[in-house]
Amino acid sequence: MAKETGNEKKFLIVIGILAGLLIAIMAMVSLSHPKPYFNVDGITVTPMPLEGTNRTYYSFPISFVIGSTLYNEGMLVKVDPRKLENVTVSVNRQYFLSREPIVILFDPEAPPRIVESMYEIKRVGRILNMQLGMAITHESNESENRNVSVLNCNDTLDGMRILYLNGNATETRVYEDGCIKIEAPGYDELEKATDAFIWQWMLAIKVDNK
Repeated sequence: MAKETGNEKKFLIVIGILAGLLIAIMAMVSLSHPKPYFNVDGITVTPMPLEGTNRTYYSFPISFVIGSTLYNEGMLVKVDPRKLENVTVSVNRQYFLSREPIVILFDPEAPPRIVESMYEIKRVGRILNMQLGMAITHESNESENRNVSVLNCNDTLDGMRILYLNGNATETRVYEDGCIKIEAPGYDELEKATDAFIWQWMLAIKVDNK
């Protein structure tokens, strides 16, 4: 009996060692294959490579309340949210909580890719069931037949807010100066500034469902 008990102990020790090795191997494999998601500011972000391109979008869930109704939606940004921390966004939180209509102001002679930044903001507006319009800083040959208003950042519009996209600034930032200015020294950086604005917008309206 004693001999059998000793063998059983040896068997259990071997099993324990093998189990420990298996756990260690699984941990190493897990570390060598990072999870397909990460957390930023309490939000779970999932990278989504766009098939056939070098583009990766970043998807994340957002919960917000309109009236007494809780909404759960999915959002996308183009820039990794971890890379947005160095973009200054100086906007009063109440701006993000308001649902007053927004007019997106832009230079009519800006490169066509400015439409990408405009589309991102308009997508947020649709999800939040907000009215968004467009206006230009001045008339041009391309804009004469578009029937779009000509405004500047300091124009006062009853019940409307102005959001100015400027890709010819000296630095990448978002701030209030008569209107909300999203600025960058180029249209690649303007996408980054736009995503920083949207990210802070989502942080302001998100509901903690714990």
